[in-house]
Amino acid sequence: MATEECWVIFDADNTLWDVESLYDDARKAFCEYALKTLNAAGENAAGHVTVETLSNAQRHRDIQLLKTYGYSSSRFARSFEDTLTFFMQYAPLDAVIHVRRIAQDVFEKPVRVVDDSETIISRLSTKYSLAILTAGEKWVQEKRLREFHLNDKFKETVIMERKTADVFRKFCNQHDANPQLCWVVGDSVRSDIRPAIAAGIQAIHVQMPNWSAEQEPLPNGVRTVPKLMDILEILL
Repeated sequence: MATEECWVIFDADNTLWDVESLYDDARKAFCEYALKTLNAAGENAAGHVTVETLSNAQRHRDIQLLKTYGYSSSRFARSFEDTLTFFMQYAPLDAVIHVRRIAQDVFEKPVRVVDDSETIISRLSTKYSLAILTAGEKWVQEKRLREFHLNDKFKETVIMERKTADVFRKFCNQHDANPQLCWVVGDSVRSDIRPAIAAGIQAIHVQMPNWSAEQEPLPNGVRTVPKLMDILEILL
């Protein structure tokens, strides 16, 4: 009888790749530029608008737009434009174009691979089949996967719009894998951990910085680790 294949299924953004820092850098650049633009136009004479005010407004608008735009790159750019025009109704076209460009750069810049990824992948590959299941805009994820120097270490890479329990069940069915022998590793309780558990797969939560929309209470009994390297103590 053939031995059942055991898989470790990784999330990509903010698990294997440090993506959140790109958003943080873009948000900082936007807020500084928007504040400078408001001040130069005389639309912040009372000084009520600050970098913190702009940052909070952008984060709020970004979450509002999630329902319509999902995880597309256009959502983040739209949140920058809407925040600027909320505080400056008649913002110049060049200012609108500039803030949208700041946002778009997040998806075009290379991402930093999480520390020790090469060691982690190398050691796990001796015992498991490895996969990446990543959610997001197709062209963005394809670009990041092409640039990922460890991509060839994974037997399967799948891009989808949103992760659900059915996505994980389908993966296991396609590979004749017993969900109870597989693991999902990810940073998002909402997009990684809960769908994996609902599909009967074991899960490890990695405590990486993430968007507030992805933050939910960790289900009881789920193992959580402060950094990706720590998953080896559980899986090996």
